[in-house]
Amino acid sequence: MASVTNGLPLSRRSVLFRVAAEPSLLLTSGPRALLLQVAHPSVAAGVAQHSDYQSRPWVRLLRTLAVVTSLTFADPPRSRRAAGQLRRRHAEIRGTTESGSPYQALDPDLLLWVWATLGDCLVRSHERFVRPLTETELEELYSEWKLVAYACGVPAGACPETWSDFGTYFGDMVDAELLPTDVACTVAGYVRRPPVPFPLNVVSGEIMQTITAGQLPAHLRRDLGFDWNPVRALAFEAVAATSRLAGRIIPGGIRRAPVVVATTAPMLSSLNPD
Repeated sequence: MASVTNGLPLSRRSVLFRVAAEPSLLLTSGPRALLLQVAHPSVAAGVAQHSDYQSRPWVRLLRTLAVVTSLTFADPPRSRRAAGQLRRRHAEIRGTTESGSPYQALDPDLLLWVWATLGDCLVRSHERFVRPLTETELEELYSEWKLVAYACGVPAGACPETWSDFGTYFGDMVDAELLPTDVACTVAGYVRRPPVPFPLNVVSGEIMQTITAGQLPAHLRRDLGFDWNPVRALAFEAVAATSRLAGRIIPGGIRRAPVVVATTAPMLSSLNPD
């Protein structure tokens, strides 16, 4: 397993850690990443057939983030354990989509897509809600993120070579592969009205819908039933501007402290899908 996690865990001085440790990104990037994943028919089939997403819609996302965080930033033994847990879990997930196409979670193309959604959402949400990354930071973060891909089972060399190449791949996937699958529509419903008591579900749903819909591709936002209009667009820009202002006022070390603690806490592993 040592070769699987070659180059990991990353230092807390890495660009990827500084980006991923921004606490605002869990709310601003997590729902978008999950929707992009389950809008892929094969990923949606795996989620529908091998998880309890309908009763616990956010557990899959939290488990994924917990495993990737442990693999990428925890101490070496936990990093190796996380890689092993991920591969064992993926090996069990296989079946047939609604159209009759076979799938398996260890399919390199599916692994690549799930990895890509997380990376794209980190960068795009950081750009919107913290600050844009420089070209140098982007390339450094991308080379670090490719290490995560290979540790998650993506074959060596299968990732797009540069960040620009990645952008082309991601755009092509969004345009050609993503659909309003039943799972994606269900998750979108949870975004609009989270399964929490009234009136918290209404308030939190309005916030989550605005933040999430504002970052989705237009056709997917429409097909998943998100309400989008000039007022909501202005609200999105106001939230993003307020977040960027907070990022300039609050020192990075203080903002990232909760995530630094979480990456060293044994409780994080309790979310891992072992």
